[in-house]
Amino acid sequence: MAAEEGPANRTPCDGAPPPAAELSTAATPPPANEAPASGQPPGGGAPAPGEEGIASWPTGRLLSAAARLVEQRWAARLETLGLSHAGLIALHTLRGGPLSQRVLARRCQVTDQTMSRTLERLSRSGYVTRVPDPLDGRRSLARLTPAGEDVLATSERIARDDASVIGALGDDAAFRRQLIELIGHLSGS
Repeated sequence: MAAEEGPANRTPCDGAPPPAAELSTAATPPPANEAPASGQPPGGGAPAPGEEGIASWPTGRLLSAAARLVEQRWAARLETLGLSHAGLIALHTLRGGPLSQRVLARRCQVTDQTMSRTLERLSRSGYVTRVPDPLDGRRSLARLTPAGEDVLATSERIARDDASVIGALGDDAAFRRQLIELIGHLSGS
């Protein structure tokens, strides 16, 4: 039986970025007797062979690591609002008006069961309510509540303005354009 793949079984050469816990420590300065995260030894000399640090990573690996770190920070901020990624996507989708669970699941590209759990959590938080479908009394529609509209607006403000989520990028609009172009290129759009 093959060993299970996981952070403990990865080697620095397998192409996978280190676990986020290892990456998050890169922002803190190393002790005086350790090399900084950049791979530069203390005192500024050249790094030892094979110890170039993240500066030697290919761009795709850097993007993957950055995406994971941003996602973790974003998830932590959403949690303070009583939201998850799935819940935020559902709220955003419901902004267009009430939808059945099945239609909402399809638009959010998740299973009905996943959407059921997401709606239950959003309902407990007061962000959505279920109302009878005027066209079919046997089914209900999920509808955004005023509290849901408020938390959605708050999350959008955080995503746009809070540097703790994505950090200081400088020209955010230019970075977004480059990401959109990259995603379009890679997806063939």
